[in-house]
Amino acid sequence: MAYLTADQIKDNIVIPSLRKVADFSGDPSAFNFQSFQPFHKKVFLSALKTYLNEHPYITDDPGQANSWFYDVVLNDNSLGNWNTVQDCINWLADNHGASPTPTRRKVHL
Repeated sequence: MAYLTADQIKDNIVIPSLRKVADFSGDPSAFNFQSFQPFHKKVFLSALKTYLNEHPYITDDPGQANSWFYDVVLNDNSLGNWNTVQDCINWLADNHGASPTPTRRKVHL
């Protein structure tokens, strides 16, 4: 299985998800989530899940590329486990996986 690197997660998953909440300039790695209201949290977590699910699966097997996708379990309390954006990136890098079942693509928060 081809896992995404922390840099791939940062650039392709986390930063676009943050931009769903607000405009950010520079490197947001040290940014914390203290100013996020419940609505911002929902939007951010939903975007993380969506961008991760939509990221093309990296594989040398062309048959797997279109039938597998990345996924991670997130819930309303996930942000409470991360002090900074870098914590979020690291956690996603350590905890994401891939699945051949496309029905799991639905976002449940």
